[in-house]
Amino acid sequence: MIAVAEMTWLDRLAGAVGRAMGTRGAVLCFHGIDVDAAPSSSSMHVPLGLLEAIVDTIEGLGTIVPLPDLVERHVAGRSTRGMMAVTADDGYASWLAAEAFLVRRGLPLTLFAVSGAIDPGPRFWWDRL
Repeated sequence: MIAVAEMTWLDRLAGAVGRAMGTRGAVLCFHGIDVDAAPSSSSMHVPLGLLEAIVDTIEGLGTIVPLPDLVERHVAGRSTRGMMAVTADDGYASWLAAEAFLVRRGLPLTLFAVSGAIDPGPRFWWDRL
């Protein structure tokens, strides 16, 4: 057994997802992609390489499916064991940087866009952190 201090973030992620999926599916939610041309000062945005590593890790634990499929099975009372959905909230344009990766891997992404963000105005409070 690996001591907690020796575990990598991937080990901890795999363990957390594995525990959550023991009896049900999992929904992984991201915000934005930290792109080289416009790096984020917020830790809420992940570098594309990190997203790719996370996907590689979770694909070894189950099947990534579209969110509506996971929800439909759950609502119907059918098992969602081993199923995972990938979502992103706030509709950051930085997700365009991940498009080629998502298409190449055939990964379904459910994007929750915030319509109020279309209007000019102050940045989200979490982007100012």
